[in-house]
Amino acid sequence: MTPHVPTMLLMLVVASAAMAASVVVVSWGRDDDGLRPWAAGTFLVPLAFILIALRDQIPDFFSIIVANVLLCSVFSLLLQAVCQFQGRRASGWLTIAPVVFYAAVTIFFTVFSPSIQARITAAGLMFAGQDALILAALLSRYRATVGRGRHLTVFGLAMTMLMLIYRAAITASGSVEITSILSQNHLQTASFFLWLAAVILTTFGFVFMTKERTDEINRVFAMQDALTGLANRRSLLDSLDRYVSHAERSEEPLCLLMIDLDFFKKVNDSLGHLAGDYVLVSVADIIRNRLRTQDLLGRYGGEEFLAVLPNTSLEGGCLVAEALRDSVARASIAYKEQGIPITISIGVHSATPGRKDSLAMLIGEADRALYRAKENGRNRVEACLPA
Repeated sequence: MTPHVPTMLLMLVVASAAMAASVVVVSWGRDDDGLRPWAAGTFLVPLAFILIALRDQIPDFFSIIVANVLLCSVFSLLLQAVCQFQGRRASGWLTIAPVVFYAAVTIFFTVFSPSIQARITAAGLMFAGQDALILAALLSRYRATVGRGRHLTVFGLAMTMLMLIYRAAITASGSVEITSILSQNHLQTASFFLWLAAVILTTFGFVFMTKERTDEINRVFAMQDALTGLANRRSLLDSLDRYVSHAERSEEPLCLLMIDLDFFKKVNDSLGHLAGDYVLVSVADIIRNRLRTQDLLGRYGGEEFLAVLPNTSLEGGCLVAEALRDSVARASIAYKEQGIPITISIGVHSATPGRKDSLAMLIGEADRALYRAKENGRNRVEACLPA
């Protein structure tokens, strides 16, 4: 049994309008993730098909020219939405120019070649080209886009493009006769079915893309120190717990460096907190650049940093700590053209963790060594010697 084309058209109109309204609700108060232009594009779909369905009941200007320009605008708005989501601006040549060009083409066919087959073929090729531009924009940053929503969006767009090309080819060949938008044949049935599926897939996919990116940003912010970009205390302790478990299983030494800026309060008191923040960021960058990729560095609190060095002995940890201390002491840290001399003190503890060793115990040993470094004059490295 062949599905009833008018019923499918009605389903497409209702579904598109519902999806557009849903995206408007989701995008309320947000203007930087592309949801607004996506909602606008989705809303134009039912408007265009309503005008097309009213052919012979309203002037051709609305049912042909306006309707086809609206459909062309759908793809331009979706491209704008994708570019906005990616943090870049869509080129006017890729968004506005196709609409103007297709308006001229539609007027030409309406005036000089009123054949519906010619218009369907031209529309199919034009829309497929615009669809390809959206796909290209998504695929250019496909790996950089987090989550699974991108899969739905790309699949829906690819399906739409193939449907448009197939529809244009079949119509141009003359193997299927289409006298109106409501013509009952397999091509019309397949077209409306795929349009409906594409609207649902791409819209859900794009909404998921924005949600998944927001979730990822929130996750990063929850685990990252906002000032230095290093792991914050919570993330640091979670990661350290995994490092300890791995060291216990592999029976490898784990080294902790507790690092503290010397006389940091004087920087804040004399130059202000902005200068203090600048110093913290500068020292964090120096330390980060001197450590290995497998090492972990985080801001433990205030002006204290904790570095975790897997498979590193006490002797090796002291060598690393001395190199870090020397690098900071030699660094030229200037804030508003004023040099700020900074030194650090480091406490070093290394051990092969056992079942009885807790995080608090391991950190406490490194902290005691740091306290001794400060007692002995600062700008030095002290190791936690075995009892």
